[in-house]
Amino acid sequence: MKNAVIIDTFPDDIHAHSVAWSVSQNEDWECFHIYADNFPSKSMLSIAMTMDDLMLGYEGPEAKIDLTKFDQITYIPRRCKGPRISNTVHSDDMSASYSENISALSAFRYILTSLPNVISINNLASKRRADQKPLQLYLAKKAGLVIPNSLFSNNPNDIKKMLNISSDRLAYKTYTPCTWRQEYDSSVRIFMKYTNLISKSVLSSDQVLRDTSGIFQNYIEKHFEVRLVCMGSQFFGSKIDSQKNILSKVDWRNEQEKLAVESIKVPLGIQESMINLMTDIGIIFCTADFIVTPEGEWIFLEVNEQGQWLWQEEACSDLPILDAYTEFVKNPSTDFRYTTEKKIFSFEDYKRYQWNIDYQKSIKLGYEDNGSHITLEKFIDANQ
Repeated sequence: MKNAVIIDTFPDDIHAHSVAWSVSQNEDWECFHIYADNFPSKSMLSIAMTMDDLMLGYEGPEAKIDLTKFDQITYIPRRCKGPRISNTVHSDDMSASYSENISALSAFRYILTSLPNVISINNLASKRRADQKPLQLYLAKKAGLVIPNSLFSNNPNDIKKMLNISSDRLAYKTYTPCTWRQEYDSSVRIFMKYTNLISKSVLSSDQVLRDTSGIFQNYIEKHFEVRLVCMGSQFFGSKIDSQKNILSKVDWRNEQEKLAVESIKVPLGIQESMINLMTDIGIIFCTADFIVTPEGEWIFLEVNEQGQWLWQEEACSDLPILDAYTEFVKNPSTDFRYTTEKKIFSFEDYKRYQWNIDYQKSIKLGYEDNGSHITLEKFIDANQ
């Protein structure tokens, strides 16, 4: 009997590919991907049960999995997509087909995570809990972290009142990533909404403010910013020098590729508070973003329950994040500590030996993402 890691994601997730490569180097472990965005048009799943037995199976172009043959399964719901309904379904039946298939996917995921030999990174209920940004801040404060003054609202009076007491300067954020798709002659570009500074002078009508709720926070002067990778009780920190470029002062993602990034020691108090926060949310893995003020105070911004982290190892070769994550998925727990003296797997090695193979495999299988074929640029940049 073997052990397995099952990653629920999409085809151009380079994190999933790199983990599959590193985990599979151990003959006692296999790693499979489930691309639910291809269900049911390209893949099939089955749940069969009797009074004596239960069978779970998944079959698609990317994998054929018999979930009954493994001693231990680590399930990672990284990017839970799907379903995608086939165009062979009559247009009048699309809505019903979507509803039935989303229920089938949900049932499959929940039964999988209920099996006694399955450990999830993270479990589905906690994953949803972690996505609630107001709850994140409330629990972060409870855990001992410092948070910005924040307003979650579509009430024009409350928004203007906060502007008045914040020197007419607020950071505006969206609850979820918001993107816009624009088509050109031979290409498609995706634009994302990042954090912006707002003042009364840029506010639209009260009706516009009422139409869409937003997140408003007092703007905090920064010395630099920090991205943490948190797995169990192990922390890896990257210092992001966001204040030397005018375009990255408010949101470092605007100029990520141009910024200096280096590893940073995470204060013990921050580690302890993050462990408390993760325990309260119910997760064992996340990334977290902090502001560090000119006075050296760490200000918590948010956690991302399945945040990207390969870019940190690429920028800071002394951070053995892929190697640590490879060990973590084999023994996922709140107590996990990375103790290996010499790292075995690195993102640099993955790029050198495997990434082109994975990319060509994705192209050969004809996977699509958001309706457009995967490009080499998309595949490489998926680690950002």
